[in-house]
Amino acid sequence: MYRTSTSGRAQTRERHLVSANVMSCRSLGVLGVSEPAAPAAFGVDDLGALVMVRRQLDDVSRPGFVGDIGDVNIGDVVGELEAIDANALIIRRRDDSMVQVPWTSVLAAKRVGVSPLAARLLEGVSARGWVGSDGEWLGQWWLRAANGFTARANSVRPLGSPGVPLDEALAFVANWYAERDLPAQIRVIVGSRLDDELARRGWPAASETRVQTVPLRQALARLSGAAGDAVEVPHPIALTEVPSAAWLRAFRGGKNGPAAVPVLMSGTRPTFAEISAPDVGTAPDAPTIAIGRATVEDAWVGISVIEVAERYRRQGFARAVMRSLLTWARMLDVRQVYLEVLANNEAALALYESLAFTTHHSYQYRTPPSL
Repeated sequence: MYRTSTSGRAQTRERHLVSANVMSCRSLGVLGVSEPAAPAAFGVDDLGALVMVRRQLDDVSRPGFVGDIGDVNIGDVVGELEAIDANALIIRRRDDSMVQVPWTSVLAAKRVGVSPLAARLLEGVSARGWVGSDGEWLGQWWLRAANGFTARANSVRPLGSPGVPLDEALAFVANWYAERDLPAQIRVIVGSRLDDELARRGWPAASETRVQTVPLRQALARLSGAAGDAVEVPHPIALTEVPSAAWLRAFRGGKNGPAAVPVLMSGTRPTFAEISAPDVGTAPDAPTIAIGRATVEDAWVGISVIEVAERYRRQGFARAVMRSLLTWARMLDVRQVYLEVLANNEAALALYESLAFTTHHSYQYRTPPSL
C-alpha cells in the first residue's frame, strides 16, 4: 500500500526508509556510471518534496530521456514526491501528470528543494507577522492592503487554491486593488506553478527575495561565539513592545505614513530593539544606531527591519540587535528563525550566512502586464 504525502504527514512522523539495489551516477546532472554506491532511499519525511530521479528507460521516446551510457538509456524525472513504497515511487510532474518509477530502474535520486507545501506554510507564518489593516480571503488567497505601506502588506498571498478558476481569481484581485487605488500584485514562490503561469501570461516579476531560516540555537551559538561573533555595544539595547519615536525616525529614514505603525504592531508579541548613541544617553531625541523587530508565530520567530545608521555600519551592531531579539525569543520556546532579504542585498546575505541562515525558498512579486 502506498504512503501518500497527505496520510504520511497526518498519521506518522516515523521515518520508513525504502531502497533498492541501484547503480550510482557520478551526478544527476552528468552522464556516466561509477562504482555502485550506497542504495538510494527516500522516506515519508521526503513526501511532498521536490525530487530528481535518474532512471533506466526501456524506451527512448518516453519523457525525460537525456542520453545513454552504452546500452543503458537514461532519463530524468523531476517533480513532487507524491507516494512511495518498497517497490516504487510516484512523482507528480509540474503538468500534474503522475510517473511511477520502479526502484529497480532507479540509478540515482536526490531531494532538490523544499516541498511546495512547506514553502506555503512558511509564507503563511510570515504573512501573519506583517499584516495590513485591510484584507479579504478568496479561497486560500489572502488579499492584503495597508495604504501602500510595503509590498509585503499590499499584495496577495496565495496560500493554496483560490477556489475559482484562475481567470476569475485574477479579475477579482485586479478589481479589489483598483477599489483601493493600489496596484494589483501577487507574491509568488519562485518556480511555483502559479509563478510559471503568470509568467506565461506576461506578468512581469520584481523584487526577488530570499526567505532564509536557521535553528534558533544555531544562530545564537554563532552570535555568542568566539572571534568577533559577539560585540560589546556602547549602550544597552532597549527591547520594547511599542516602537519609540526614535525607532520610528530611524526606520526607513522616518519616511513612513500613518499605515506604518499598525503594520509594525501586527503579529504575535511584536518586539522592537533599539540601540541609541551613548553620548546623549536616553534622551527622547537621541540619535539611533540600530533597530530591529521580531514577532512570534507558532514555533517561529520572524526577524525584520534590521537597520543600522550609516556611520555605525560594519561594527557589529546588526549582530548585537539580532542576538538581543533571539535571546528574547528563546524564552518563548521558539525553535526556528526566519527572515526575508532581497536577493541582491549582498551585505545582508553575507551577514546572515555567517549566522548559518540558509535559503528556504524565494519569492517575487508579479503584476499585470498592463501596469
